[in-house]
Amino acid sequence: MKQEALIPKVGVVTDIRQDTPDVKTFRVVGLDGNKLFEHMPGQCAMVSIPGIGEGMFSITSSPTNKEFMEFSIKKCGCLTSWLHMMDVGQEVTVRGPLGKNFPVETVPTPDRRRYRSGSAAFRHQLLP
Repeated sequence: MKQEALIPKVGVVTDIRQDTPDVKTFRVVGLDGNKLFEHMPGQCAMVSIPGIGEGMFSITSSPTNKEFMEFSIKKCGCLTSWLHMMDVGQEVTVRGPLGKNFPVETVPTPDRRRYRSGSAAFRHQLLP
């Protein structure tokens, strides 16, 4: 893990999408309007609301997207309840990327769907 992954970066929520009654997807960019950091499939990040808490969430946006990051978050506790009350334009801090990535390029294309899990898989199965 690179040392920079441990240093929080300030992110701005630029879009919030209600996916299900208890899952929202938050689009986040840096203060400069760019993606906070590069990531690989299967990696996650620590998202924090200073003074409230910090939690580890899967990065649900594609690693090939160079403009923003997305996190699909289920409302199920204190931090996630606060996140679900956020408005576009509010700030969070993000640390990452964390975790060992999944080497997607080694899996034959027809078999890649078998390896999806979590909210990201749900979202990608719904979208074309």
